[in-house]
Amino acid sequence: MPLKKICNKAGCNSLCNPCDKYCNKHKEQGQLDKQERNRYYDTYLRDKKATQFYHSKEWELLREVVKAKCNGLCTRCLDNKMLKAGVIADHKIPLKVDWSLRLVESNIDFLCLECHNTKTWEDKKKYK
Repeated sequence: MPLKKICNKAGCNSLCNPCDKYCNKHKEQGQLDKQERNRYYDTYLRDKKATQFYHSKEWELLREVVKAKCNGLCTRCLDNKMLKAGVIADHKIPLKVDWSLRLVESNIDFLCLECHNTKTWEDKKKYK
């Protein structure tokens, strides 16, 4: 029998699958809570200038060029002699640190999700 975990809803002791956050009774409420958090972030916290940039044709074209140059593979994993598909074009020096480097090809890496999350964590520590 697969392991179960307790529902994330406060006060609920129901068991659910380990890959689910909520039991069947609270699954819909969990989705609504997430939508509300996303709506708040989009309204008050998201950088509007960066969002506009990431939807621009210039960024989409540059992203495709970088992806093609590394054959769709994660550049950090390649440096470590591993093959893993990349999914995210990421600025080596973040936009918030130096906006002028936003369209410089040498400032873009194509990363897998794991490497992107690691790099984001490193950036938060480095640039605060």
